[in-house]
Amino acid sequence: MSGGGKGTSSTLALSNAIQILLLLRLESSINVLQCWKIGTQDG
Repeated sequence: MSGGGKGTSSTLALSNAIQILLLLRLESSINVLQCWKIGTQDG
């Protein structure tokens, strides 16, 4: 295991974490939109 490989794996883990965060933000945004649509339909 070289230092370069370690740096690459940490960069990969960082990009994976960013992707997961973006997906979570996207899902929560969709949930908020769906709740808002349901709320406006009820009104």
